[in-house]
Amino acid sequence: MTSAGSWKRKAATALMWSLALLVAAGAARYFLVPPPLLRPKLPPDLVAREPVVRALSGIAEYLYVHHRALLLTHIGCGIVALAGGLVQFLGSVRASRPALHRAMGLAYLAAVLVGGATGMPLGVLFLDAFPEELRPVFHPSMVAFLALSAAWVAVSAMAFRSARQRRFGDHRAWMIRSYSLTFAAVTARAWAPLFLLLSAEPVLLANGGILLWPLNLAVAEWLVRRAAASRSGEQIVVKRPGRAAAMAAPSAARGGRGPARAGRPPPSAPA
Repeated sequence: MTSAGSWKRKAATALMWSLALLVAAGAARYFLVPPPLLRPKLPPDLVAREPVVRALSGIAEYLYVHHRALLLTHIGCGIVALAGGLVQFLGSVRASRPALHRAMGLAYLAAVLVGGATGMPLGVLFLDAFPEELRPVFHPSMVAFLALSAAWVAVSAMAFRSARQRRFGDHRAWMIRSYSLTFAAVTARAWAPLFLLLSAEPVLLANGGILLWPLNLAVAEWLVRRAAASRSGEQIVVKRPGRAAAMAAPSAARGGRGPARAGRPPPSAPA
């Protein structure tokens, strides 16, 4: 890898860690009593002008008041998966402390299982936070939440299965896909303010962030395929010299006279 490529990879890794830990720390506020910023403060003119924005600002407060156990369980599992999942990609931990790697991996998978299971009912219950006339606007988000929860559990189950079968290359690929879905907690929050600034379209404001989670999976798939292609290229480069050496060895043993013809022994030396 070139120095420029190495620098870009380190920068991307640092950004991913920073954003993941920042969102995990922000989500931890729900465990404070009372939680701060349950209803974010928005510009009064925007709230008065956009009923969808006003409705969006009350989701967290509604779920905390009416479905607190479900919400806190989902958030707690999300924090464990978001922060703990990062450790799974540290090669130094995998190599030097495999027991820790396995323990963290099991904790991650358990958090995904419970987080996905609690995400499904929350994906339906959050509609009750809105007035009846606004609920159809949020139906795309409901479908996206349900699909994300199911995909999160299914992809992570594939990661667990491949590890149990000791197919560690496949396990790493499935873990990359799984964490890309975990990282939807970050990307949804990153896109939402951008949509708020660029568009006043209610449907886009209400659903834009969560509807983009398949992009995370697409990026993960690109990374998996690029890594596989890179490993394949390295194997070809390594194998070629070995094959040439293997072909040259018999020739050297025969004194450089080339390969012997089948069925004919090499001529004996004169007496």
